[in-house]
Amino acid sequence: MNGRIRRLGIGLLVLFAMLFGQVAYVQVFAATSISQNPANATRQYIAEYRTQRGPILAADGTAIAISKRAKGGSVYQYQRFYPQGDLFGQITGYYSRVYGTSELEHSMNSYLSG
Repeated sequence: MNGRIRRLGIGLLVLFAMLFGQVAYVQVFAATSISQNPANATRQYIAEYRTQRGPILAADGTAIAISKRAKGGSVYQYQRFYPQGDLFGQITGYYSRVYGTSELEHSMNSYLSG
């Protein structure tokens, strides 16, 4: 009887060790590839729009691009607005969920995102 219990205990210990090993592998070694997987694009967009981007200002302090908190219960907490309209569009480019980023919004993305 003791032999069976011992084998059962060893078997369960091996299974738990395998389980903890798999969890450690996912959290440590595979975390980067999982977070950059294209299947997680929606989650990445939501995380990107939870942070307020910095403003783009002209030399005289005029706001060219600003982020405002979205109205209502939107999943995307901040939206990008261009108070001057198309006037500085060739320089600032755009920051869009559909079209991505371009020009200054793209080249200075790491700076504007914080």
